[in-house]
Amino acid sequence: MFISSLISRKLISASVSSCIFVIIFAWFEPSVWSDIPILEYNSFKGYIKDSISSIPIYFTYALPVILIYGTLTSLICEFIVYNIFEYTPLRKSNLNKFILMGLLHLAFGMVLLYISLLAAILFFLVDQWLSYRRQVYNWRSVFKSFFIPLCFFIFWVSLVWFIAHKSTVIPKSFL
Repeated sequence: MFISSLISRKLISASVSSCIFVIIFAWFEPSVWSDIPILEYNSFKGYIKDSISSIPIYFTYALPVILIYGTLTSLICEFIVYNIFEYTPLRKSNLNKFILMGLLHLAFGMVLLYISLLAAILFFLVDQWLSYRRQVYNWRSVFKSFFIPLCFFIFWVSLVWFIAHKSTVIPKSFL
């Protein structure tokens, strides 16, 4: 039961953290197609438009990576921390566990430097928040959590479509 709840919590963390990661990453890397630095945008409107347009593309790549790599490495971190506290004389406290888990997530997050480091930090924070809620997670809650990225993706693709077609749904002042 504990392993099932642990895996479920990790998958839920991946669902939530991937959505947060993509928004933050699109804010710092607004254009997928060009290397325009943030400070060289002509207008804030163009910057926002490029950021919004890049979110579905980033999400397409980030979700599977965070879901597979992030979940597996986070489970490895849990295994390492459990064994360290179980078989060494280190004092088992929440602060020690938090610090060690954080360091391990940072180590696994160094794969693509700042890109994966940001994803690892967000995954770690969401996972810790879920673990401190002390709720037992099951596969039903995992299935429900997969609707978060699905709805997230549909929302941003729809927004990009509305912006591209200059639909009347979005006020002209926004475009």
